[in-house]
Amino acid sequence: MKQREIKFRAWNKREKIMIQNSGFNITMLGKIFDLDNKEVKYLKLLEYTGLKDKNGKEIYEGDIVNHNKLTSIIIFDDGCFKWSCERVGLMGFIGEPMEVIGNLYENPELLKDKK
Repeated sequence: MKQREIKFRAWNKREKIMIQNSGFNITMLGKIFDLDNKEVKYLKLLEYTGLKDKNGKEIYEGDIVNHNKLTSIIIFDDGCFKWSCERVGLMGFIGEPMEVIGNLYENPELLKDKK
């Protein structure tokens, strides 16, 4: 069985930008350090689910996805990645078409009608 690749992207709260694949180091204490080894408290780490959407795009925590005409946020809850609207693990949706349409941080307007 192939193991899931563990990687992260990060939302920079101060600069309001998404940082992709920048090689984050996480200490045992959960502190985040940049390449200069300085603590960076303004980053929100978002973990890769190990899955890709119907277009081959990697799905991360915080992504907004469409699936069967439902729009939902991908969350990490109770030890697994889930749809926020379904509270069901993502593994049940493997093989069914889902599409990443944005993310919670850069595209919050995609959820305005969903609240």
